[in-house]
Amino acid sequence: MATATAKSLTVYGEHGRDDVSHQSANQFGVVQFPEKGPGIDRVGTRDTYAHPVTGQSGQWGDNWMDPQAAAALYNAVQEYQSANPAHANDVPLKYNDIAAYDPTINLGHSSHGSAKAVDFLYMDRNGQPTTSIYSADLTRQNEFTGILRQHGFNHNFSNNGAVQGTSHWPGHINHEHAGQRIQQ
Repeated sequence: MATATAKSLTVYGEHGRDDVSHQSANQFGVVQFPEKGPGIDRVGTRDTYAHPVTGQSGQWGDNWMDPQAAAALYNAVQEYQSANPAHANDVPLKYNDIAAYDPTINLGHSSHGSAKAVDFLYMDRNGQPTTSIYSADLTRQNEFTGILRQHGFNHNFSNNGAVQGTSHWPGHINHEHAGQRIQQ
């Protein structure tokens, strides 16, 4: 389980009261989402860009997220993994591309600048990652997206809107986009 304030993220692990990690937001108000954790793994290349403070070029990460969105995402993944015994043999969900250390840096995903959006590979019928909507198990995708929506991720895209609770947006044949809409 994870909890958050506007300025921090706390993740409670599986091993009792001593299994707790706490992370304060950086100067841009985001925390680094775990590369690996129960039920989730980061995949893909790390984007290279100039660090917004030091100016040094490097792989500063594209897994920075608003703390409250990060807690919601972590909890949605945990709920999906535990909600159905059929998921016991699934590999961890594979995610990529959240936001930069400074979320105003566009890493090629204009909808990720709020640091409240993430991309997931689709899952096949065996719970394995797939990079094609055509080999995705829509029952699994629909279930996961339904849980994401319960946790506030209501700005979601897939290829041709094939997954329930998503809309069509070009470029989503190989992954689903889940995002929390910015309140105006």
